[in-house]
Amino acid sequence: MAYSIEVYPTQNIWNGSGTRYGRDVRFVALHGTRSGRSGFGPEQEYSATVHWFKNPDSNASTEYVVGPGKVAVFVSQAQHNMLLHSANSGTLKGDNLLLAAAKYGHWHLGIGANDVSLSSVGIEVPQSFKGDRLDTHVYQTLVELCKDLVRLFPKIAVMEVPKPVVAVQKATGGFFEHLTVNETKSDIGPPYDLTRFLHDVNASVPTGSDDRVQLKEAFVLVDKALSKSIATQSDLWDARAKIEGLLQQ
Repeated sequence: MAYSIEVYPTQNIWNGSGTRYGRDVRFVALHGTRSGRSGFGPEQEYSATVHWFKNPDSNASTEYVVGPGKVAVFVSQAQHNMLLHSANSGTLKGDNLLLAAAKYGHWHLGIGANDVSLSSVGIEVPQSFKGDRLDTHVYQTLVELCKDLVRLFPKIAVMEVPKPVVAVQKATGGFFEHLTVNETKSDIGPPYDLTRFLHDVNASVPTGSDDRVQLKEAFVLVDKALSKSIATQSDLWDARAKIEGLLQQ
């Protein structure tokens, strides 16, 4: 992997009933850390964020925190003990750590157990204040992490999930910012560019023929059309399903 992984136990997860209450991971939700600390560089912002999510009294929950060249993953105490055993036996791999963090649902979107939180993984990205640019090293680490998540969770499409909230609930899979599902939030927001980011995530993945590229463009158009529709239109949903099936071949 192009980054190191740090593992931390947390009590702030849904682990009382199954894993994700029967839901598959289909989305990646991108958050800005927003500590509000002046003078914090990416390393300090990362450390402060990890400390916050380690604190059970914070009631804060996420799967991953990205730093410059490293990723913190949060798992249950039982998982943490098992991972330590695997590490001591020499059988632990980076993929195991990423999967362990995603086993249980985290309430990174701050909303109920029936919401899209259970169908998504949350990534906290160092950004002290609204409008702060992402550190270059952090950005590259985020890209590499998301490439690995797309590889590990095939239902995550390298596509933007458009607003409003209903679009996220209907969408088959993809990426969205916290502000997409919560009107009171502004993270990550400009100058971060989700379109460019998804291009970078997909850059090293062979796109195949021109037909495949056109299919991706059509997929995005169908998603946008659905997000603007109040009632479900069966023909659009059928078309979207067919496009997605071709893209996954």
